[in-house]
Amino acid sequence: MDLPAGEGAADSPVDPQIMAALVRLPPRQRQVIALRLLLDLDTARTAEMLGITPNTVMAHMARAIAALRNDLVSNDSRSAHHE
Repeated sequence: MDLPAGEGAADSPVDPQIMAALVRLPPRQRQVIALRLLLDLDTARTAEMLGITPNTVMAHMARAIAALRNDLVSNDSRSAHHE
């Protein structure tokens, strides 16, 4: 997948815990997150780039956000128990 150069906030620093959680996502969910949030592409352009439908983009996005939320919340609760 070729990513557009110079678009979005890809050069902004990302928290290491968030990066670790992103790496644990399935590849397609990770691609959707990268295109939608880091490169700030809309749903239609993301779908076009990945060769999937806009509805599939939205489904992957919803699943990815739920997985990230679950992963990051469980990491927070584990950290709180070790302090």
